[in-house]
Amino acid sequence: MSKSLMINNQAHEPIYEIVFETAFEKLAEKVKQIGLEGRKVCIVMDSNTSHLYGEMVRKVLEPVSAKVISFQFPAGELHKTLDVVRDIYKELIEAHFDRKDYLAALGGGVVGDITGFAAATYLRGISFIQIPTTLLSQSDSSVGGKTGVDFDGYKNMVGAFCMPKLVYMNVSTLSTMDERDYLSGMGEVVKHGLIRDKKFFDWLKINHEKICNKKTVGIFSASSVNQNIIDNPKNIAAKVNHYRPRYQRNLHIKWDSKTMKIPVSCQRIAAAIYSKITQQCHNKRYKSPR
Repeated sequence: MSKSLMINNQAHEPIYEIVFETAFEKLAEKVKQIGLEGRKVCIVMDSNTSHLYGEMVRKVLEPVSAKVISFQFPAGELHKTLDVVRDIYKELIEAHFDRKDYLAALGGGVVGDITGFAAATYLRGISFIQIPTTLLSQSDSSVGGKTGVDFDGYKNMVGAFCMPKLVYMNVSTLSTMDERDYLSGMGEVVKHGLIRDKKFFDWLKINHEKICNKKTVGIFSASSVNQNIIDNPKNIAAKVNHYRPRYQRNLHIKWDSKTMKIPVSCQRIAAAIYSKITQQCHNKRYKSPR
């Protein structure tokens, strides 16, 4: 497969590369390219991904690393807390990690958010790489440098923007996802097409049966949608603010004779909608919706 996108800043300077592969084998080569060869690395994963991919990624990284350790925590949003970040700090301190070492986030959005925040704050900031394993994390949360944890029942109240050194997507990991989580991630993919890219949305409609059956890998790389969104954030904001669609807890997309109900988190429908909801929550002193 071997596809990639280079993410640049507004001055057209490279920030990090998004790599699409069907295996983990080329991860070591990419680690060399970004200057992290010979460093210590801590693989952060949850209880879902550790038994599926933990050992595979460890074996790939060991030949190019001074030391490979791992940190595991229970899966789920419930554990996206400062307590878990504190435990990561302790693991790194005991392993004598310094500013030249790095973290590797192996898992979905919760793993990526926690790992990124730990990297942003340990020793005032160390490097980290994203290895997303779910459709939602591959199409959204691993890209853009958003990191953070929940606090006192409030969603993503403590966090930082910290760009990864690399985003390595092994799209074959999507085959291990259950249908509910997979379709939930598809909501994010469909949203990109609805907001920005008609050609991409049309492609989704034509190929929806293969997509739902997981016969097409890397569906989000089939269009320039990701590159367009990252390179032109102002265009996206303008588009969303112009249409201002109403918030719906579930997004209903009709493809031919079938209607698919895709659950979409309110924070991810669009930036404008989330801003409106959180403002209402603060006005009414409600907690942010999950």
